[in-house]
Amino acid sequence: MSDAMARRKAARDAVLKFVYDQTIDGGQFRENLTGARVTQDVGWQDAPITDDEAAQAMEWLHTNGFLSGTPTWGGTLLRPQCTPKGVKYVETERSVNDWDEPAHPQGTNITISNSTVGNFASNSPGATQKSNLAVQTQAARQLADNLDSAAASPGVSADAAARAREAADDLRAEADLPEPSTERLRDKFWRVVTDVAGALGQSAGTAIASEASAALQNVFV
Repeated sequence: MSDAMARRKAARDAVLKFVYDQTIDGGQFRENLTGARVTQDVGWQDAPITDDEAAQAMEWLHTNGFLSGTPTWGGTLLRPQCTPKGVKYVETERSVNDWDEPAHPQGTNITISNSTVGNFASNSPGATQKSNLAVQTQAARQLADNLDSAAASPGVSADAAARAREAADDLRAEADLPEPSTERLRDKFWRVVTDVAGALGQSAGTAIASEASAALQNVFV
C-alpha cells in the first residue's frame, strides 16, 4: 500500500472519531471541518491532515454510511453526525476500512445499566424478529427509567429535564405498542445520544449517552 493511500485510510478513522467526539459532546458539529482541527483533537501523530484530506475522508464516510449530513455542491457536509454504524465502529475501535469484511455470527451479551437484558445470537437461525423486538423494547423501557432518574439529578436545568422526560415518555409509548418498530426505536435512541444526553450535562448525560450508544451498538445491529 502506498503512503498516500495509507494516509487516506487513516484520515477516515480520524475524521470519524472527531465527528463522534463532537456528536457526543454537543449533538452536531456546526463549524467548517478543517484538517488542523482534526489533527489537534484526535492526537494525530503523522504530518498534519490537510483540509483536502479531511474533506475527502468525510465524503467517503458519508457515502459509506458512517456519517449523516447534508452534502453541498462544494463537496462539504453540513451538520455531520455519526450514524449508528459510525458509532459502532468508533466504540469498538475498528477501522472503517474493514467495514466490508463479513462479520462472524456469535452470541451478544447485552448489558444496560449493570443489568443483563439478554443473551442471543443475532444472526443465528433461532433469532427471530420477535425476540429481537423483545430485547429492544426492554432496553427502551430501561433507558426511559434512567432518563427519568437523570432528569431529577442535581444541577440539571428545567429545560433539559423536560427534554429527558419527553424522550422517556416517547420510548415507553413506542415500546408499549402492539407492534413496536425497530426503526422508530433506533431513531429514539439516537435522539437521546445526539440531543438529550448533551443537554443533561456532564454528570447525568455521560451515563445516558453511554447507555444509549451501547444499545445502538449491540441491540440494533
